[in-house]
Amino acid sequence: MIKMMVEDGDVKIYGSNKKEIERAKELLSHSKLFPGTEQKARDLISKAIDEENLKVDIVYKGNVVWNEKRLLNDFNKILKNGMESMTDYMYKFLSLETGSIAHYDKAGWISTYPTLEDLFEYFMKNEFGNEVVGYSRFEDINRITEKMYEKLKHKLYGWCFFFFNCFLIFFWFSISFLYSPIFW
Repeated sequence: MIKMMVEDGDVKIYGSNKKEIERAKELLSHSKLFPGTEQKARDLISKAIDEENLKVDIVYKGNVVWNEKRLLNDFNKILKNGMESMTDYMYKFLSLETGSIAHYDKAGWISTYPTLEDLFEYFMKNEFGNEVVGYSRFEDINRITEKMYEKLKHKLYGWCFFFFNCFLIFFWFSISFLYSPIFW
């Protein structure tokens, strides 16, 4: 794996394709991402990764900036084909960013959470007892985990939530009607 660094030393670009590394370096060196907060810089890097379809790994101030499109595509594959279809990239994200303890490797992680229901339970309560959504100090990671959670919830319980919401609406209208002056 080839490693290159953007001029100020806060951004490190990793990859095996020298042209992709140079392209990422060129895109990031011309941006105004370095002034401001770390989160603003992460958002700009994340946007560049997604919009330019960069095939590199980028670390900003020691923290990985994840490819949101790639993660959501990988997550959709899990929803469609099951946990066995988890990619190495998704495993790294889940194990590094969502409150997971070491499981030796991807197979160990999958054996701990073998079904989508188990994955849903993990999103509700990670291995440190916290919800996965909102666990990170970085907004971009929380945004990704929230999208994953919503997709997973819809896949497992979509119709249940729909009927429950219909019931609540019906119940609210029934109570409103019973207590309205027109009824009495």
